[in-house]
Amino acid sequence: MEDLAEFSVKVEPPVSGGFRDYTVYTCNAWCQGPVVAQTLQMLEEDDLTAMGHNSTEYIHLVSQALDLAYADRHAYYGDPDLVDVPIEGLLSKGYTRSRRADVDMTDAFHAMPEPGNPWPYQGVSRNGSAPVAMAATSGGRMQDTSYVCAVDRWGNAFSATPSDPLAPSPIVPGLGIQMSSRGSQTWLDPEHPSCLEPWKRPRLTPNPAIAFKDGKLFMPFAGYRRAAFRNMELPKLILASHLFPGRLDLEGRIDAATAAELVGMGHDVHVLADWTPTGGAMTAIVVDQETGVLSGGADPRRDSYAIGR
Repeated sequence: MEDLAEFSVKVEPPVSGGFRDYTVYTCNAWCQGPVVAQTLQMLEEDDLTAMGHNSTEYIHLVSQALDLAYADRHAYYGDPDLVDVPIEGLLSKGYTRSRRADVDMTDAFHAMPEPGNPWPYQGVSRNGSAPVAMAATSGGRMQDTSYVCAVDRWGNAFSATPSDPLAPSPIVPGLGIQMSSRGSQTWLDPEHPSCLEPWKRPRLTPNPAIAFKDGKLFMPFAGYRRAAFRNMELPKLILASHLFPGRLDLEGRIDAATAAELVGMGHDVHVLADWTPTGGAMTAIVVDQETGVLSGGADPRRDSYAIGR
């Protein structure tokens, strides 16, 4: 009870990354928000449009960039209040460019790749983290993450993930209060940056974000298994390596020949059902600064809604 009485929620500055004319703001490394910024910066100099959405080349490149960002997340992310996270180095353009050079466009990572060394990119002479063992998650994946975003008439934006897994959480008898199970995202390995410690926040998976274009509000969004906002009705590639190292899930509507080519490149491909809710739900509001029009989109794979009033 003393811990609960002394706890208070802080207002913290976001971290940010750039993608051409866009700046993406996310929560700090106590969640996996910086993965979005890292991945976008890795892909900044690639012509994804010319590759074609969901082509073999596109899926390979995006999945490999995400794998590299997740490897860094696993090695370095933790509660910045208690962990020395090299966030400046991780989000420097020089570092993300060097990580992009680790992608082999003909051969996939067959497991979680090794983390990079971001320390020199923030002026620190220090070796990078050794790879931290990551066991595959057992059992199924819960559909647990909730998200809400809003933009008002004055152009203020809100983006948040008020989310807790419900199924495994105990209810306090006589009170009806459900205990949070987010502590399960803490590691018991003392060498892990997100290991269990007093007052330490677990490294959460939810990560709300807001994107700006040319310094003006462009889009509040969330949908952590995707690197960019696209037509929500298109089939998805679902990177599962943050749960199952080296794995790539594809919705069944992705061309079978593309899936076969990815297998030939070394990807551990699993074909899922069409419109599977397992892939998460991309939700966003796009702001047209010239016309003032707001366009809301909610992924049909889950119980998501876009409302204007």
